Amino acid sequence: MKPTVILVQASSTSWGGGVNLCMNTLEGSPALSHTLARMAEIFSGQKITILAPEFDKGNLDHFMGIIDRSPVTVTYSHDASPLARMVSAVSCLPEEGLVVRVDGMNFCVDGPSLLLMHELAAGECLDLVKFQDDWPSIFTGDIYRVGALRQVLQELAATEENQSRPYQIHPKYYMLANGARYKCSRYQPIPYDERSLRLNRDKAKSVFEEREQAGDQSNAIPAGDTLAFHYKLALPYIKPSCRVLDIACGYGFGSAVLAAKAGEVVGADLHTATIDLAKTRYSSISNLGFVTANCLEIPFADSSFDAIVSFETIEHVDALKFLAEVHRVLVPNGLFIM
Repeated sequence: MKPTVILVQASSTSWGGGVNLCMNTLEGSPALSHTLARMAEIFSGQKITILAPEFDKGNLDHFMGIIDRSPVTVTYSHDASPLARMVSAVSCLPEEGLVVRVDGMNFCVDGPSLLLMHELAAGECLDLVKFQDDWPSIFTGDIYRVGALRQVLQELAATEENQSRPYQIHPKYYMLANGARYKCSRYQPIPYDERSLRLNRDKAKSVFEEREQAGDQSNAIPAGDTLAFHYKLALPYIKPSCRVLDIACGYGFGSAVLAAKAGEVVGADLHTATIDLAKTRYSSISNLGFVTANCLEIPFADSSFDAIVSFETIEHVDALKFLAEVHRVLVPNGLFIM
């Protein structure tokens, strides 16, 4: 086996300033502890390193120790670059060494596939092996060649910061976009049986609960937090004269972002308790209101809004009914951003 390092990227704080998903409870303990145990099961005896940002220093120390004969350590470094964090953690490895990387929330990572991907990377001297793009993220992990990670970091250092920062979070997409320089492969796992798929998805419900943008966001990398980043991408299309509906708004963070530019914003979500919290949190914003509503039965008249935004919603509902309702409440030639 080529020299290999097992890296679990985690933090107690999310990109958006709230509690990181990997710290949410699963069967009585943080999801991160289940991910560590899973990696120890897959790569028995191998040291596992938790990679955390410098600003989180000390907050994950209690995960250190021995899990099923695999020692767990934590390193804290490079607030703004998970890529630099990885490169720093493998400084002792040769160029041909391999990195197995998973997210701290991926407690049901596909072990047999990860082992086969590692074997593929070693046998064919690949720079990257990743799961198929459409594979459910909770089952996934990546295999990198150490030299390739170092090369990506060096190349990104020569680009403008606003272009390179997303790749500092996900260097695999930089490698895939530059296939002439990097040898990459997408791995197609064997489909899971319905019972195990349902079991793991049921477990994931308690981990992937409603995410919050809350607390100190000074250390956040915008491109790393899809919830915040979506709204930043949408904002240029919103005019001051717009009446905007943010459907499936969650706790209202994005609705407040839109309200800073739009004439009026209505945030709507299915969960009454979530909307009650949003009303309290953003009560000082005069052009922002919230209602409890189902996106399949939007409680507004036809042609009520100039623009509608909705993120991470359509994949969870009856898409045709959802689009029909959006079309109904939009003005003619209105704008839908999703």
